[in-house]
Amino acid sequence: MLQASLGVNIDALRGVVEVDDRLLPSGIERLNVTGLQVGAGAVDLAFPADGRPHCRPNPPQV
Repeated sequence: MLQASLGVNIDALRGVVEVDDRLLPSGIERLNVTGLQVGAGAVDLAFPADGRPHCRPNPPQV
């Protein structure tokens, strides 16, 4: 669903997440995905209302 709706491409083997600059579907003002597992790590994705997505590493909780 993330790939089709938001333009998110995930390559878990390489540990790579690519996010196209896309607008959120109608009726959704913002979307946050926290702790998305990608290979051995995790990332947080943020899709704010301004249409500029952000992706950052989510460090493991100690």
